[in-house]
Amino acid sequence: MIYLDNAATTPILPEAREAFSEATELFANPSSLHSFGYKAKCEIEKHRQSFADNFRCESKEIYFTSGGTESNNLAILGALKAMRNPKKVLSFAFEHPSVLEAVKNSGVKCEILSSISQLENALSNDINLVSLMHINNETGEIYPINEIYDLVKSKSRALLHVDNVQGFGKLPNIKADLISFSAHKIGGFKGIGGLYVRDGVKIKPIIFGGGQEQGLRSGTENLPLIASFAKAAELAFSSDISKVIELNNIVREELDGVLISGETCSPYIINLRFDGVMGETLLHCLEQHEIYIGIGSACSSHGAKASETLKAMGLSSKQIKESIRISFSPQNTEDEVRAACEVIKNEVEILRGIKR
Repeated sequence: MIYLDNAATTPILPEAREAFSEATELFANPSSLHSFGYKAKCEIEKHRQSFADNFRCESKEIYFTSGGTESNNLAILGALKAMRNPKKVLSFAFEHPSVLEAVKNSGVKCEILSSISQLENALSNDINLVSLMHINNETGEIYPINEIYDLVKSKSRALLHVDNVQGFGKLPNIKADLISFSAHKIGGFKGIGGLYVRDGVKIKPIIFGGGQEQGLRSGTENLPLIASFAKAAELAFSSDISKVIELNNIVREELDGVLISGETCSPYIINLRFDGVMGETLLHCLEQHEIYIGIGSACSSHGAKASETLKAMGLSSKQIKESIRISFSPQNTEDEVRAACEVIKNEVEILRGIKR
């Protein structure tokens, strides 16, 4: 099997699996008053500190959640709940559904912009929150978050929330008031994520219960998932991005499709299309060879709606349907990528009727 759909999810790293297994021995409820429960609580705080070290923040600014979707919802809905009479939220048409649907269902007036270039003119003191991804999960485009943070603060009193699910552990730290991140994009398990909340930012819970996670996110903490996430993050932050850059370059050199991903994109994601070849058809041809790629966002691939990201880039409906996404992890090898490229070239020729 050659797996090149890592933007959708990644294989679980052996080290993360081992950390999960070891942590199951400490099965006490971290909220229990006895010493066994206290030991579990101490382990969670140790792992929380490791994330704080990565973010260069205090441990009290890190909250564990069930994943990127909950983190995005908590950041957006929780921040707005904590505000007195919020007026307006800004977001973008190319955002993940967990951001767009949260914004649209927040009960606060929202404006959905089609491009980053529209942001400056849209900012005013009526804006309470801006929500934006760091890396586009379809094209890999990297948005200049630090510059956007400074712009937002200079033109409004708004908070900046960043969906950093695709960037966490892969690119340098960013400035924001709220940052969502997730485990299963970096070799961890599904069902665990986190939210950074800058000290001083007010946020209210959207899940109620026992008041865990400093009262912000109720529910008994899952130590094995937290431990495995911490191990996956440790490995991600110490990995060598040059290997992934090399894999990306191989695809750019070997495949003569029309590149959609530009030079300022994350090396982990590349989007391209082949004229006259439907992306979904090519995907199913490749899976017959146990080669797995993606077409657009995995979280919205079952819907009929065309990619807002690719539409905003000026692609026609036909061109959008022709696009495919290849996404890497540090565990992919050069031999895998070269072998996949050969099969892709062959299948494209077959689908175009050049070969039988």
